[in-house]
Amino acid sequence: MNSIELTYESRKLTVRMRKEPSPQISELVRDAWSVAGHMTASGQIPHGGMVGIYGAHPIAVAYVLSHALVHVASTIAVYYPQHRDGPRYVVCKSDDPDYPIGAEIDPDEFVSAERPAVLTWPEDAPRPLR
Repeated sequence: MNSIELTYESRKLTVRMRKEPSPQISELVRDAWSVAGHMTASGQIPHGGMVGIYGAHPIAVAYVLSHALVHVASTIAVYYPQHRDGPRYVVCKSDDPDYPIGAEIDPDEFVSAERPAVLTWPEDAPRPLR
């Protein structure tokens, strides 16, 4: 039984961790890498699109998921529920000039719009790395 479950739907990669028995961080990291690798290799997560990482998980799992997705997704955004203006997805990796690093996207629009609008465009937005 995996310590972590990943589901992908409408650009949203949802992370759920097993509660009992409580997994060790090393187990979570290995399972996240394995499951994400399988999902990208099998095409469950399409290449070239935008992916939002959603769900409570340790930072080590976030690093592993970003590493697994960096060559698959054109844009990676992470769900941030404690934003002062309400929950947002925040872009943390981008090859798309329409979605600079630090841009904020409304969660509802993130999963429903074909090209979600950026709510906040950072003044000093870094250019996409090539």
